[in-house]
Amino acid sequence: MKQKTEDLIEMITVRLYNIGDAHVVHEMLKEIAEKVQQPASSNRFVRLCKSEQVENDWAIYLQHPTTEKNGKTDLAISLAEMLRNVGLVNHTIWKPFEI
Repeated sequence: MKQKTEDLIEMITVRLYNIGDAHVVHEMLKEIAEKVQQPASSNRFVRLCKSEQVENDWAIYLQHPTTEKNGKTDLAISLAEMLRNVGLVNHTIWKPFEI
């Protein structure tokens, strides 16, 4: 039986231990975003976000089709693990909800 593919959203947030690591996180997330948004991956959407209120909070938003049961991609899992070296990380899955 073939599983249905649906769009899911992965949110990875990081609160840096040291504000001086912001440039490292920015470059890492920028590189990931550029890789994911190449033409071969046109069915994906990535957005890099920085908190307006908390200077050391960053987030990356990845929307992609998946048939994986837990929805987490290997790319995002690897990114979350790398970010754990510089801050507190939260990696969650969201399902779009139609109003």
